[in-house]
Amino acid sequence: MDAGAEHFYYSLSGTEGQHASIGEVKGKGVLEECGWYGRIPVMMRRIQVWGVLVSLAWLMGCTVYGQKPVKALSDATGGEGLERALWRDIQHKDWKDLENHTASIFVYQTTSGKLDRAAALAQIEKMDVSEYSIGELSTELHGNVFVVTYTVTLRGTLDGQPLPDRAERRMSVWQQQKSGWMLIAHAVIGTA
Repeated sequence: MDAGAEHFYYSLSGTEGQHASIGEVKGKGVLEECGWYGRIPVMMRRIQVWGVLVSLAWLMGCTVYGQKPVKALSDATGGEGLERALWRDIQHKDWKDLENHTASIFVYQTTSGKLDRAAALAQIEKMDVSEYSIGELSTELHGNVFVVTYTVTLRGTLDGQPLPDRAERRMSVWQQQKSGWMLIAHAVIGTA
């Protein structure tokens, strides 16, 4: 070895006196004695191959399969999914699914006043929504209750009259019960 060369020492066996410099690692020495000589490159290749395989599997899962759209309130798992399913039910006039997920104590607060469950469902059934757009959505989970606030822009009619063409601020309160998520309150707060 060169007298002026800088040496790095590695203890491979953990015992005193069995150190090898970089120059010695290239040849036979402590690595061969410990059984590691020639195995490190093979192990690194295996690790690299597994890393590439795992990365490809993860990448395929993220790009091949898109989001599963919520088709019914019973499919929804979060606040956003519940609201999108609610508006999908209204748009497609799936009154049975809507009624099955509206609590008996449901309250619907509009700018005109408060409606109980029966009056609210009767008014909602008069809606003919051809298109809707949800924005500024925020969900908060408190135990078994989701509070969802958002804006919605509706295209269509209510009892034959055009729906407001401006975004409305809305809030829904969903509670998880034995039968699934139930809508217990909905409020139209005003225009955005």
